[in-house]
Amino acid sequence: MLSAGKKAPTRKTAKKADKKPARKKGGQSAPSPQSGVDSEESARSTTGAPSAKPGHISVRMYNNILGDCFLIRVPAGPERDVNVLVDCGALQGMPSAANILNEIADDLAKTTGSRLDVLVVTHEHWDHLSGFCQAETIFRKFEIDELWLAWTENDKDADAARIRARRQKALQLLLTLDKHFGPPATAPEEDEDEAGRAPRGGGQRDEVRELLAFTGQSPGAATSRMDTGAILAMLKGLAKRVRYFTPGADPIPLPAGTPVEAYVLGPPKDTKFLLRSNPRKGEVYLSDESAGLGVYLAAAVQLEKEAISLDADEARAIELSMPFDNQYFRPFTEVEREQNEAYFSERDQWRRIDRDWLGAAEQLALKLDSDTNNTSLVLAFAFGAQTDRRVLLFPGDAQVGNWESWQQYVWPSGAKREDPAAIDIQKLLAATVLYKVGHHASHNATLRTNGLELMTHPDLVAMIPVREEFARKIKHWNMPFPSLLTHLLERTKGRVLRADKSLDDLKADRARRQDKPGELTQADWESFFSRLRFGPKSAHSDLAPLYVEYSVPLT
Repeated sequence: MLSAGKKAPTRKTAKKADKKPARKKGGQSAPSPQSGVDSEESARSTTGAPSAKPGHISVRMYNNILGDCFLIRVPAGPERDVNVLVDCGALQGMPSAANILNEIADDLAKTTGSRLDVLVVTHEHWDHLSGFCQAETIFRKFEIDELWLAWTENDKDADAARIRARRQKALQLLLTLDKHFGPPATAPEEDEDEAGRAPRGGGQRDEVRELLAFTGQSPGAATSRMDTGAILAMLKGLAKRVRYFTPGADPIPLPAGTPVEAYVLGPPKDTKFLLRSNPRKGEVYLSDESAGLGVYLAAAVQLEKEAISLDADEARAIELSMPFDNQYFRPFTEVEREQNEAYFSERDQWRRIDRDWLGAAEQLALKLDSDTNNTSLVLAFAFGAQTDRRVLLFPGDAQVGNWESWQQYVWPSGAKREDPAAIDIQKLLAATVLYKVGHHASHNATLRTNGLELMTHPDLVAMIPVREEFARKIKHWNMPFPSLLTHLLERTKGRVLRADKSLDDLKADRARRQDKPGELTQADWESFFSRLRFGPKSAHSDLAPLYVEYSVPLT
């Protein structure tokens, strides 16, 4: 447990770091006192490399991506920061993704001296891993002391092996289904009874491929030289030590004696939590339900039976999913070989039912996406005295079952919940001063009653790694989800940092809110802005600066 009396280490260079340097020719000027915003130039150590703000833990969110890349820095002595990188990736198909991630990787190398004490990979999704492939040349030069992964990525864990096999089976089914999507078919104009029927096929394929973009294997996108599995294998080879974590274990101290501990909250070991991705009414900011895997298996098998390898449980699931007895089942490939002219006539193509099964593909893609999100390694970084504990919450893209499972843990091991010194999720959430919003603020990755509503700290700040225009106009996703964003703004009183917003956007929001009933005062806003640091202009995006960094006092 974090000692109540433990102090942050004193840095000999603190006074030098706080001084504003003289403006160099062609460089940035120091920020005006009115802005209350720190610049990178104002916090350079004597070595010339940017250092963390003395006496503070700093969280840097890299901007302009629909993906996650966060750098946490903790002062650990003169000229020494402990560097923790949490994920680095952008969604497949995002414009200029490779250029932006190389720009980010270059800044990470300069900021950390190409040294990471800890690299955290929350889960195996492209938008959390792609940067290590797209900027591979830069990352291969990094010295990585420890790689932190969830137990679900452990090759020696039998439960993890079953999860990976299930994930691969679902992906195989989706890729099989994708091959059978045909062009949209409409009823002939003369068939008035069927006129206006919605086209089928093409739209479903687009929706499935957009979800497959999270795996990095969308058939409609450019092929990458590495998939997510290969990226993880590369990182395991680069790290000096690979560690796998199970929730509920004793807190993990960060290296170099820094006064910060990481509580592991997820992913859960219990299957009933691990496979529960969709919420019940009132649990999040939208309710939804989905079916099991059987109907999805049936959809793929009826198209291409010989290409799918099934075990006994999966075969039984298909039987239970079928609307008729198995003796009447005929795979589509068999019907195709018969070349039945009546069934395959061009005029009656719109009447065919075989591709109606493909509607299951979208639900399977959603299930694959959600189940992988639920394997997210969830970390709560805690620091400060016991009476003034503060927490940075990094849930990856954890969904409902992952969040629900946190309720069962009590720290330290063996402690009873009623013990005043015991720590549980209610206390950690109440102490949360920074929430990395899960899954780009989608509708089902932030629990409501047992999540955001328990984040009651008056200094709560939220960071959302999102590119709204790309998410809405290109992917047709509701990100950030409006009602969730409204609640985040209410909880934080406007202190929401987004990867697609500039400093001017934040100032404009402050002007709309400041000094209104229930909102922050001018002094509160100045205190908030004094903890911010914005990076330089990005060379590949006009949305926002390269990064925004927020610092929280360690003591």
